Amino acid sequence: MKFLWATFVFFAFHLSILAQNCLPLKDGDYTLYFNNSKFKQNIKIVGKKWHSELNGEVTEFEIIEMRDCAFRLKSSIPPDTTRMSNFEKILEKRVPYYDITKREQNIYYFTLRIDLHVQSDSGMLIRKMIFKRRKN
Repeated sequence: MKFLWATFVFFAFHLSILAQNCLPLKDGDYTLYFNNSKFKQNIKIVGKKWHSELNGEVTEFEIIEMRDCAFRLKSSIPPDTTRMSNFEKILEKRVPYYDITKREQNIYYFTLRIDLHVQSDSGMLIRKMIFKRRKN
């Protein structure tokens, strides 16, 4: 019985070490890259707000945390569906979310999911580091 208990504790300890290490996104400037479309966008995160800039136009979203390592974006402006196909309109009704799969210092790797089993795209958020010079 002691052997089983020791084995359980050993595996529980190792599984906790291997758990995802994805702290919430810190305030700052990011560059968003998508793998499939080679899309690049500048993002600014302040608190629970996500400000994206595209073609000189800034759009604000609210960051809603779903669970550890997953969040979705909520816009106060409904999307324009006039030029969407019927299939795109169906997908638009489903709320995609970002699932952070790995974090390495200032790089957050994510999968953009429609639901648990359907993956829309993947990519990374790279936090821009600001270095301050020391005054001598």
